[in-house]
Amino acid sequence: MYKKIFLLLLSTTAYLYATPASALQEKEEIKYVDPFIGTDNAKVYTKWGKEGGTYPGAVAPWGYIQMSPETVGAGQPGYHYADTSIQYFSCIGHKSGFPEGSKGNIKLMPINKDGNRLRTFRHQDEQAKPGYYSIRFQDDNTLVECTATARVGVIKITFPARTAPKLWIDDVGTLALTSSNTAYGTQHGSAFQFSMAVSKQELVNGGYTLHFTGNQTSPTVLTVLVSASPVGYTAALKNIKALLQETKKTKETLFSYANKQTSNEWAALMQTISINDTNIHHKRSFYTALYHACLLPWVISDIDGFYMGVDGLTHQTKRQNQYGGFSPWDTFRTLHPLIQLLWPQKQADMVGSMLDVYKQSGFLPTESMTGNHAVPILVDSYLKNQRIADAKEIYQALKGSIYQGPYKQPDLTVYHKKGFIPATMGESVTRTMEYAYDDWALANFARKVMHDTATANVAERYSRAYRQLFKTDELLFIPKDDAGWKEQPGTVGYKEGDAYIYSYFVPQYPLDLINLMGGDSLFTSRLAHFLSKQQLVFDNEPAFHVPYLFNYAQRPDLTQYWVYSILTKRFSDTPDGLPGNDDLGSLSSWYIFNALGFYPMAPGNPIYTFGTPLFDKVTIHLPSKKILSIQKEANKDSAYYLQGVQVNGKPYAQFEIDHQTIASGALLEFTLGEKSDSPWNKCASPITADSRKPLVRINKVEVPKKHVNPNERVAVVVHLSNKGAMRTKRLEIKLDGKPYTSKNVLLHEDETRQDTLYFRLYPFGNHQLTLEDHRWSMQVIPSDHKQATAVEVSQLTYTPLLKLGTKQRLQYKVKNLDGAPQKIQLPVHFDEQVIGTDTFTLEAGAEQQREWVFRANEKGQKTIKIADQHGKCVVYNQPRKALLLGGPNWDVASSELIIDKTPFTNVANVKGQAFSTKEQTFRLDSQRYVIWKQNAIVNAIDTRMTIMLWIKPQMPAAELVDIFSKGDQHVLQLVDGKKLNFFAGGWGRGECIAELPTDWYGKWHHVAGVCDGKNLYLYIDGQLKASQAVAPNINLANTNRWQLGQNEEFPGERIYQGLAKNVMVFTENLSAAEIAAIAGINK
Repeated sequence: MYKKIFLLLLSTTAYLYATPASALQEKEEIKYVDPFIGTDNAKVYTKWGKEGGTYPGAVAPWGYIQMSPETVGAGQPGYHYADTSIQYFSCIGHKSGFPEGSKGNIKLMPINKDGNRLRTFRHQDEQAKPGYYSIRFQDDNTLVECTATARVGVIKITFPARTAPKLWIDDVGTLALTSSNTAYGTQHGSAFQFSMAVSKQELVNGGYTLHFTGNQTSPTVLTVLVSASPVGYTAALKNIKALLQETKKTKETLFSYANKQTSNEWAALMQTISINDTNIHHKRSFYTALYHACLLPWVISDIDGFYMGVDGLTHQTKRQNQYGGFSPWDTFRTLHPLIQLLWPQKQADMVGSMLDVYKQSGFLPTESMTGNHAVPILVDSYLKNQRIADAKEIYQALKGSIYQGPYKQPDLTVYHKKGFIPATMGESVTRTMEYAYDDWALANFARKVMHDTATANVAERYSRAYRQLFKTDELLFIPKDDAGWKEQPGTVGYKEGDAYIYSYFVPQYPLDLINLMGGDSLFTSRLAHFLSKQQLVFDNEPAFHVPYLFNYAQRPDLTQYWVYSILTKRFSDTPDGLPGNDDLGSLSSWYIFNALGFYPMAPGNPIYTFGTPLFDKVTIHLPSKKILSIQKEANKDSAYYLQGVQVNGKPYAQFEIDHQTIASGALLEFTLGEKSDSPWNKCASPITADSRKPLVRINKVEVPKKHVNPNERVAVVVHLSNKGAMRTKRLEIKLDGKPYTSKNVLLHEDETRQDTLYFRLYPFGNHQLTLEDHRWSMQVIPSDHKQATAVEVSQLTYTPLLKLGTKQRLQYKVKNLDGAPQKIQLPVHFDEQVIGTDTFTLEAGAEQQREWVFRANEKGQKTIKIADQHGKCVVYNQPRKALLLGGPNWDVASSELIIDKTPFTNVANVKGQAFSTKEQTFRLDSQRYVIWKQNAIVNAIDTRMTIMLWIKPQMPAAELVDIFSKGDQHVLQLVDGKKLNFFAGGWGRGECIAELPTDWYGKWHHVAGVCDGKNLYLYIDGQLKASQAVAPNINLANTNRWQLGQNEEFPGERIYQGLAKNVMVFTENLSAAEIAAIAGINK
C-alpha cells in the first residue's frame, strides 16, 4: 500500500508544480489581520512576561502544521521581530503566545550559494497574512513562500538562476529517502515530498543537506510538502496524498490551491464578525486577535480520522476533528468561552477531545500551570449548550479528576484534608485559589445538572477555601502553615503572581471577596490604587477579570474606565502591541470580548458582565443564521461611560446578561457619554446576588479613661455583631474630625464579638474622638514623670555598598513623642565622626520622613549612626569589592547557622548538615540546602547584580534544577540537564541560556550570572557563554530569600544535587576580566 502512495506522489509532481500561485482577492475583514502583532516584546510595562510569543508564519485555522521562520539574535528560540537573521523555518509545535511560543520542530532552510543557511533579512522584504508568509533574502535574491492546510505545509523556494538548489533539513531524526522525491523522518512522524528529484543527500552536523539540479538560464522553483503525524510517517504521507488528490481535481498549482483553500477558511472565520467603525487601528487589533484565537487547540487527527491518544494507542475520532495541545489554565477564561459563542460545534469537538483524554488517562488535560481548569471549560460549555456532550460522561470526568484519587496533582490530598494548601508546599495561595474555583464549577454542575445535592454541598464548601488564607489586617491572601502566616512573602506562594494579583482571584464569588476586603468603598479605593500604581498589572490571565470587580462594588464607572484604558493604552496594532504573553490566544480573546462590550466573568456560570463597547457597530453572525448586533451611540469619540443600555429595544438595568439572550441573537444598544456618575451607573445591578448581605453593627464602645499622657497607650474595646454574611469591618477612629487610626475585624455569619483598638494621643488638650455614631472626649495632660527622650528615630535605610565618590542617602523616620512642638537636633555619625546635625521642628505627635545625603570620598568599611539607629556600609573603588553576601569562608554559629565574613555578617540556615566546616563546602540534595535570613541588607540590590559560585553537579533528576535563587526572580538553574539558565528580575524579563560543556557533571565549574541593568551575561569557567538584552533598569530588590540548592518558591522541587562553594552576590556588574580572574583563583 505504501508503494502505491509513493507512486501517486511521483505521478502528480509535474502537473502540480508547473505554474506560479494565482493572486487571491482579499475579503474585507481578513485584510485587517497582521500576524506580526505580538512578535516583539511589549512596549508597555509588564511583570509576568513581555514576550507576545506569536509567530508570523503560515497556518490554517487550528492547524497542526505551521510554517514559520525562526530568527536568531535575541538569544531565545523562535521568531523575534527585533532580530535581523533567519536561521530556519519550523513546521510544527508553535504554541502561539507562550514564552518561546514561536519556536517549533522539523526545521527547513534553503542554503545560499556561499553555503550559508543563517541569512539576514529586512522586514520590508517580508509579507505575512492568514495562511501565507514570504521572505526575499537579499544575499542572493532567493524567495521563500509558505502556506499550509491543517495537516500539510507547503514551502516554495525560488532559487536564482545558475544556483545549485540546496535544502537543509533537521530535527527529523534519521531522514530516509523512499524515492527520488519522497522522504520521511524517524522523529515527529514527519514526511516530505519534493517537486524535484533529490540528486544528493549529505549528513551535516546532525542535520541533512539535500541537493537538487538547478536551471542555468532561469530561476529554479523547489516546492516541498511537509506533513507530520504522531501516528507515524505513513499517516503523514496519507495527509500529503489527500492534498495532492484534491489539487489534481482543479486547474491550479498545489501552492496556489492550498493557499486559496486556507485563505478562504480564514476569510470565513473573520466574516463571523463584521465591524462598522472608522478606527483602522482598532480593527487591525481586533481581527488579528480573532486570528490568534483560532490557532489552538490544534487538530491532531489525520485525514483518515485516526490520531494518537495520550495512552500511546491509535484511536479513530468520533467527531469531525480530534483536538490536542490543550492548556486549560490559559484558555478557560476567554478562549473557550469565545469559541463556544462563535463556533459551538468546534467547541463541542474540543470538549469531546478533552473527555477522550480522560477516558484514555483517567485525568482531564492539564498543563505545567496550576488547577484543573478543564473542569470549568466542560461546565461552562455544557451550561451554554446541553447538546455538547453527555452530562453523565462529563460528570464522571469532573469528579474523577478532582475528587477521586490518585490525583494528577498530589497536593490535592492535602487540600482536601486541610481545606487549603499550606505554605510548606509550592505555590500554596495560587493553588488554593484555583482549586477553589474548580470546586465552584463542579458544584454548579452537580446542583444544576445532576441534582446531586450531597456532592454540590461538599464542592461549595471547598469553593470558599480561599477564606482560609485571608489575612484580615492586610486584606490580602497570604501563605500560611501550622507555624502561622508568612510575612512579606513576595512571590513565594504564588504562580506567576504575588499577593496583589492573586488576592483578587475570586471571580466566582465577587460579592464575598468585596465583603472580605471591607465592603464597597474600601475595596474600590484599594483596587483602584493598586491598578494606578501598577502594583497590580494587566499582563497575565489572573488579571483578566479584575476590571469587572468594580461592577460588583457598585462602581461600574470604574469598570468602564479600566476596560477602556486597557484596550486603548495597553494594546496596539504593532509588533510590540500585546501587553504580555498571548498564551494560545487567551489575551487576544480577552481583547475581543472587551471590544464587544461584555465579558465572561466566571466561566462555569453562563453569564456575561458589561464593560464598554469599542466600536460603533458590530454584527456577529451566530450559528443557525442568528444575528447579535452591538451598537453604541456616543456624544464624543472618546466617551466610554455607560449612560444607558437597551436589550432588544427595551431598557436594561442590569450590568450582567445571560448567555442564552446573547446566543439566541439580540440587539444590544449602548449609550455612552463623558459622565461617570450617570443614573445607569448608579443603579445597575447583577442578575442575581448573594442571598444574604452582611449587617455589621457597632453596639458598644468602652473607653477606659478620659485623661492620658502623651504617647500613653490607649485601649478602646468595641462590641460588634453581624446579622448577615461574613464581612470584614474596618473600625476607624477619627480624632477631631480626621481619620486617626483603624483596624480590620473579620466577623463571620451571625457572629457577636468584641475587639480592641490600641492607639496613642499626643497634643496637650481636649480631643473629640468618634467611631461611626459613637463619640467621646479625651484630654492629654503632662506626665508626672518626664520621658527620658521624647523623640523616636526608626527605619534607618541606606546603601550598604557604595561606589567611591558617589552619594550616600540616609533615610529614616522621626517622631515627636511629646505633647508640644519640639525643635529636634539629630547628629549624623559616619565613620565614628559627626558629619552634620539634622535640625528641624516637629509638632506634637508628628512623624516625618527625613533624609541626609553626603558624598563618600574615602573607601573602606564605615559605620553609620543616627540616635539609636546603627548600620555599616562599604565604600569601594572596584566592582569586585561590592560583595553583599557570601564569600569563600564562613563562621559556624551552630549546627544550623553559618555567618559570612562580609561586614554585614549575613546569617544563613543550613538544613541537613549541608555545610562542611573543614572544606568550607556545601553538600546539597533533597534534604540538604541553605537559605539566608531576610533583612534590608541582603535585599539592597538596585538594577545591577552579579551572582557566582563554584559547583560540582551530579546528573539532575528534574527538568528544572535551581542551583542558586532568590525566589523565581533571580535564578541560576539547569534546564533539562543540558543547559544553564540565568535570569534577574523574573524570567518574563528575559532569560540567558547557554549549552553546558561536555565535562559538566562530576567536575568543579565556576558559574556566574551578571545583570548590568540592560543585559544579562552568563559565564561558565570564566568564559562568556551567552548574553541577552532585557527590559532596562528594573529594580532587583525583592523580599524573597536567597537559597542554595533549591528555590523558596518551590519547596521540595527543582533540587540541585552536588557540591557548591564560594557563593557570592555582588551589587555591581562585574566585568569579563574580573570574572575570569575570580574563576581562576581556585581553578
